[in-house]
Amino acid sequence: MPIPSSVEHARPVADQARRLLAFLQYSNLHIVVVALGLLSGTSTLFGTGFSVPVVLAGCCGAFLLYQLDRGWLPGKEDGANQPERVAWIARHHMYVWSSCAFALLAGLIGTAFLSGAALLAGALLAGCGFAYVLPLRKRLKRIWYVKPVAIAGAWALGGVALPLVEMNFAMAPVVLIFLGYRFFFILPNVLLADWQDRLGDEQAGLHSLAMLVDERMLRLMAAGSALVAIMLGGWCGVLLGWSALFFIDLAGPLLMLLLCLRPLHASYLVYGLLLDLLVAWPLITTLLVYNW
Repeated sequence: MPIPSSVEHARPVADQARRLLAFLQYSNLHIVVVALGLLSGTSTLFGTGFSVPVVLAGCCGAFLLYQLDRGWLPGKEDGANQPERVAWIARHHMYVWSSCAFALLAGLIGTAFLSGAALLAGALLAGCGFAYVLPLRKRLKRIWYVKPVAIAGAWALGGVALPLVEMNFAMAPVVLIFLGYRFFFILPNVLLADWQDRLGDEQAGLHSLAMLVDERMLRLMAAGSALVAIMLGGWCGVLLGWSALFFIDLAGPLLMLLLCLRPLHASYLVYGLLLDLLVAWPLITTLLVYNW
């Protein structure tokens, strides 16, 4: 019996959709969106203005670190946790090479226009990032109680400190509160992502919080972090007298809280790509502010 023409036409479309989805999941380009969201969100909420060099250097630096970690220096656990990503990277060496070269060039152009203080802050963050991913005698990412704090802390510190230092914003107590707001907003992302990797991590001799507690406890801890973020964010809004648009930014932690309350399913699309993109929510705040 001949195959219906509608089915024959549907197959190429489905294949293209799968290839596009794989590119979105494994290319790490969504990391650029996350960095853009955090950097631009800080500038918008503090009213410091949009610094193109900071965004260029910050986005390219974050992208390079993730490409190094996932593309050039994959761990033994990656083969068990995300074999599809490992296979995709193996088939797309040209993309990995060219994207890293472009990001390095663009990042260097951005750093050339940074202030001395922002350049120093960026160098310190980059050094810590490389120390985290490089295959040293004992990689920091292998220490279960360091990994979530290091990842959430680096993203929060980079997204808050770089734009404020570049614009010579006075380091006031409210900045520390805002830094905590971002940290506890990002932390659930790290905790929930580890749930998908616990079996492969165990095989590779790694340890994570997701391996030490059950699913319900992990979700409660992640939800508690999102609740703390909402409270700290509201406190910042009151202290700085931000407009009502600021509270749109709090929708990010609220959505994170709702995600924490749902049962954890084995989905790298949800706990990889979509969970990362949720951290980019401050980009929505920026877009709404500039179009208000």
